[in-house]
Amino acid sequence: MSVTFSPDRLLYAVVEYLKASQHIYDPVDAKPERGGQYRLVCLVVNSDDAWRVAHVLRALSDGRYWYSVCVAEPGPLASDNMQGVGDDSQTIEIEPLNPVA
Repeated sequence: MSVTFSPDRLLYAVVEYLKASQHIYDPVDAKPERGGQYRLVCLVVNSDDAWRVAHVLRALSDGRYWYSVCVAEPGPLASDNMQGVGDDSQTIEIEPLNPVA
């Protein structure tokens, strides 16, 4: 599976990762099991919609995972199994998020 989008149109990604993670850099296609792993949940055009999805997922979460929003950028395509990303993958630093009310 691959996700394509036009680089001319800004998209926002909702990502899932372990709460204990300080950095995320290794995309996976299943629930993250180790620090550093993250999973793309969805891409949306509007940042408000992306945050709504993240807040709903947090509310439904068992507490092990956290959900955040970042800008989606075009990059090298991984194989169908997303675990094939090489060492040149970009590290994403997690910023503190607003708590869910």
